[in-house]
Amino acid sequence: MEVEVRLLESGNLNRSHTIDVIVCVYNALEYVKLCLESLIAKKTIPFNLIIVDSGSEKETKDYLASFARKYDCKLKTNNSKTDYTIASNQGLKLFTSKYCVLLNSDTIVSIHWLEKLMDCMESESSTGIVGPLSNSASYQSVPKDVNGNGGTVNELEKLGGKELTIEQMAYFIEQQSKRIFPVVNHVNGFCYMINRSVIEKIGDQDEINFPCYGGEDDYCIRAVNAGFKLKVADDCYIYHYKSKSYNTEEKNEKRKNAGRLLREKHTPTIVKHHYTEIKNNIELARIREEIDLALINNRCMYDYNRAILLFYFDLGENSNLETMIKETKRMYRDNILLKLAVPFHFKEYLTTIYPHQAVHFIFYENKSELIRISQHFDTVIAADLKANDTLRQIAANYDHIKDVYYTVEKN
Repeated sequence: MEVEVRLLESGNLNRSHTIDVIVCVYNALEYVKLCLESLIAKKTIPFNLIIVDSGSEKETKDYLASFARKYDCKLKTNNSKTDYTIASNQGLKLFTSKYCVLLNSDTIVSIHWLEKLMDCMESESSTGIVGPLSNSASYQSVPKDVNGNGGTVNELEKLGGKELTIEQMAYFIEQQSKRIFPVVNHVNGFCYMINRSVIEKIGDQDEINFPCYGGEDDYCIRAVNAGFKLKVADDCYIYHYKSKSYNTEEKNEKRKNAGRLLREKHTPTIVKHHYTEIKNNIELARIREEIDLALINNRCMYDYNRAILLFYFDLGENSNLETMIKETKRMYRDNILLKLAVPFHFKEYLTTIYPHQAVHFIFYENKSELIRISQHFDTVIAADLKANDTLRQIAANYDHIKDVYYTVEKN
């Protein structure tokens, strides 16, 4: 099959401004690991990562401290349970860039996700908040929104009769997209990018009335009332496991209370209009229909590999690292991601020698961590002949990885 490669119009590493990504965490450690690992594995442009620990247990706290040290993140720690809106406002107070993204800790991002959100944000100067498509994000869900109540969870393995990976689905969405960036009046709070101008005009989220749920609903209403446009980046796909930090009973009770407070603050008429518009949005409905039809007709590029991990056990004189850094840039221009995984104890050396190349590196502390990280890639390559056992473990653990092999530079 001939594969069409469509580069992003803005796909370059030389953005004139930085971005802050804020992730609020409350336990659910396995999902947190997947989220944070994917942020590093799929990182293609620089961004500042801000992690807010909402009072997690010790195991999660220890992991977050280790991760923050490894990747130079800002870490805000709460010693007792802190509701989401309060925690995300703490993150917003640390935000210094033109744009920030509030990202749930039960998500997995895909290649170029930030560039796509920025393209949508910058499509009009009045755009204030944007969000992606997802498997589970109310009416931003694809291919189904489920029974009209916006509560869908589209399982990847059920799409089009094939078992797609998250990255395959993201690439499929990218190729299908017409990049119309639908204007909406509500963006799902699991992932939304905010323009600093919005915060400067309407302030922080209302943590008094909406400490846990309802904060993004209120914020969207306020942003629209202030004259900002809200949009969906219909070429961007982020996977959402959905509410792993709260049990169903607790979640439903909090949502019910938030809905009551939202109606009291904005009147029932305004709130009803807010939800009716997004439910009946014609452009989102058309996007879901087109994606569903394309999946049914198997118009997917299942075999296209665009995320490659090359790992090193050591960095000897024959490691050929400088050549591979150049190769990462060349492959990026071909819309293929190549990441270089190296032991953590080389971090100081690498950041000194290559101070502007940090985006290309992943640091691991042991083989089990390396094996975990590999699940975010389509192909895994070892730069060491001694890596056979590790490659076998990777192949055994993750059957979606199409190729595992080692490569050695010939003298």
